[in-house]
Amino acid sequence: MINDAEWIDLNGTGKKSLVLAGEWMDVTILNSKGAEFEASAIPESSGWWKTINHTDYDGDGDQDLLVGNMGLNSKLKASKKMPLNLYLKDFDRNGKLDAVMTYYTNGKESIFSSRSVLKIQIPSIGPMFPTNKAFAEASLKDIFGDGLSKALKLTVNELRSGVFINDGNGFHFEPFPNIMQISFIQDFLIADVNSDGRMDIFSAGNLLASSVQEGRYTADRGSIITGLTDNPELVSNHDLGLSLRGDVRHIKMLNFNGKELIIVVSNNDSIKWLMRKNP
Repeated sequence: MINDAEWIDLNGTGKKSLVLAGEWMDVTILNSKGAEFEASAIPESSGWWKTINHTDYDGDGDQDLLVGNMGLNSKLKASKKMPLNLYLKDFDRNGKLDAVMTYYTNGKESIFSSRSVLKIQIPSIGPMFPTNKAFAEASLKDIFGDGLSKALKLTVNELRSGVFINDGNGFHFEPFPNIMQISFIQDFLIADVNSDGRMDIFSAGNLLASSVQEGRYTADRGSIITGLTDNPELVSNHDLGLSLRGDVRHIKMLNFNGKELIIVVSNNDSIKWLMRKNP
């Protein structure tokens, strides 16, 4: 379930690795070994990753990984001790895989889907638990027996967007400020957006194609981090006229007839562009 991939020279050797980011998976690095590739995952980095980019975030000369995730503005939470889990198995024996997602609430692992949603996928749920109350009071063992222990299990232990700092021999994760955790981040633009001669990070996102249980993720208006390689600082996007609405999926900077344009591509919307004002 890969959402993004980037060729990156991680350590300044001139040799690029293919870095993959996706849902229910660790950030994965493919290093060339002759005619083949060898995969290695950043430990405990499983997320709902939507996008990946790279820059020298901390100024130490190597490339760090910017990753966009779901954020924290949701009832869904994930950690190493209490992850999101996805169980894949043909629970109703109709020849098709069923997907059951669980999350932790009050320290207890619970099914995310409601009874009405789950019984569409697994019809036997209806007669087993004829009321919502009966379903709500049932444990995972009551519903599935030992079926979950025999299912393929995927996990997510990180929902924050942030930076995997390259330490040379590995990576450690630094989340973005809380204001950047209010919705999905779908893309990053690395450019000098404030005209100070240094590179900045401009992020954008949201997600409208979500379930009724979750609601739409529309709070993000874009975020800007300046001062890379020195003292990264979050600045107001409104002051720069870079406030974006909608389900933004890609942002790119293009040079058109000598003018820099930021192109914004969103779902169910026209392509828009932002032009830098003349001083």
